[in-house]
Formats: sequence, C-alpha cells, structure tokens
Amino acid sequence: MGIVKYRKIWYIISGLLVLASLFCVFYYGLNVGIDFKGGSLLEVEYINNRPDISLLQKEIEGLNFGNINILSAGDKGLLVRSRNLTEEEHQALLEKLSLKGGAEYKELRFDSIGPIIGKELRQKSW
Repeated sequence: MGIVKYRKIWYIISGLLVLASLFCVFYYGLNVGIDFKGGSLLEVEYINNRPDISLLQKEIEGLNFGNINILSAGDKGLLVRSRNLTEEEHQALLEKLSLKGGAEYKELRFDSIGPIIGKELRQKSW
C-alpha cells in the first residue's frame, strides 16, 4: 500500500537512476572487449600445474606488448588477451608462457580479430 501511495517519488527515483546510468555510459564510454576493438586471444592448457599468474604476468611484461590480460580457465588452463600479435610475437609469447622450458603446455587456440571486424560488430550492436 505504501509503494502505490508514494509512486510519484518512486518514478522520480527511477528516472534519476536511468539518467545517471545514461550519463555514465556517455561520459565514461563502454569498456568494449576484444570482440569489438580487435586483438589476439591465446588459450593454453598446462600439462602438470599451471604457474602462478603473477609470475607469468612479470615474464610477459618484458615483451612490451602493451596491456595484456591473463585469465585462468579451469584448473590448468589460461586465456591471454592482447592487441593483434604477429607470428613472431605469438612465438615469443609462447616461449614466455613456458617459463624457459620449465612448464609444459599445449596450445588450444590462437585467434586474431581485426579492427575492421570489431568495428562492424560495434556498429551492429548499437
């Protein structure tokens, strides 16, 4: 009964929240992922134990690939997202993931999404 009685107040609160949300989207923008801005996605699975992600992050920072996102995938898997990589950079990344041969893994997939495809996806999503 109290909600219906004060419905105008609830409409105002809802409207203010919607306006605040729209302001945040337009002011800060959307944090689009690799699908929209292009980049490379590498998925590996370690044979024995996956090394610590912070250790892998330190190894990869020396490659100067810019912002690289490393995520765990399951117990032994790993997802690495980065800007578009050339084949030489891909091989250098794989070498760093092995920790100088100390960690055995198998590469499950390596995908590159170009910025043109990302631009097209972004336009279709809007």
